[in-house]
Formats: sequence, structure tokens, C-alpha cells
Amino acid sequence: MNLALHDLHTFQTLRREGQTGDWAERGIVAWAPHGMVCENACLREYVGEGAITVHSASIPEGETGFYETFQEGFFRSLVETEVRLLFLAKRNESVVFTSDGLVRGCAERLGLCCWSGDTEDLNVLFPIPRQETPCATKRETPQHFPTRRQVPGRDEPMETGGRHARGLNAPLPFSATMQ
Repeated sequence: MNLALHDLHTFQTLRREGQTGDWAERGIVAWAPHGMVCENACLREYVGEGAITVHSASIPEGETGFYETFQEGFFRSLVETEVRLLFLAKRNESVVFTSDGLVRGCAERLGLCCWSGDTEDLNVLFPIPRQETPCATKRETPQHFPTRRQVPGRDEPMETGGRHARGLNAPLPFSATMQ
């Protein structure tokens, strides 16, 4: 899942404390608008390096008209990089990483999820995928599989028709071979 970085201070704190170590395992792809990456040295150092890689995103040329219309709705309340971040987050179906109330409110109005860095929400938004190994699967024991006689209402009388029980490898009775 994509994570649109807005709160750079919290991102740096999480990274310093080693709390971003499992992001790749969780499938988190962190990104920021290209202008934001160019303006912030902390983001530039993470582009293409280490366990957590920050990607740079730009508005595609064919979508500049859509962006200009989108931008009009946020013209007075957000700065340009925040509008770009929200536009790209909506386009890429990203979770917005922010602790800013205004950006959070705008993102939620767009139907985007937000995360402010707490562990509980991390586990909800970006759960670690389960990797079941053959040995880890629950093995059923015979008591989990009741015999026919243990299932109420399922015992049906069985006609044997004069047949005698025999093992799988037992030879056929003499009467059966004479027919």
C-alpha cells in the first residue's frame, strides 16, 4: 500500500527509532511529491536507499487539467505541495501520513485514510501478511472427525446381503470365483 508522506518530523523520528524496519514486509511504499523531495534534505537522503525507500511522485502531463480543477477546491487552505500530495494520494489510493489537522480533514473529505505514526493504527492500515508454512497449519486429530456412529441422526442401517467382511488384500471367497 502507498503511504503519502506529509509529516516529515514524525517520519524521521520513526526511522531513527527503528520503527520503519518492517515497512517493506508490510508492503508500504512511501512517497512524497517531487517538489517536496527536492526541498527537503531528509527526503533526498532516503530516495533509493536503505530498507525504507522514499519515492518521488509527479503529476502526469495528461492530468494537469484535472489537477488545476482539484487545486481550486483547496486554494485558500493548503500550500501547493500539500495540494499536490492530496491529489497524488487520491490518484494512487494512498494513506496520508500526517499529524496536521487541516491536511487530515481535507484527506478524509476525499475519502483517504490517514495515519499519524501510532503502532495500533499501523497494524490496522498495514497488517503484516500471514505466511503459513505447511508445518504451521493446524493438524486435525481423529477426535475432530467423528465416526458415523458419533453423528446423531446419521446412523443408517446397512444391508450386508450375506456378504462377509474381508480385508483389502484378502482373496475372494470360493463362491464368488465360481460364478
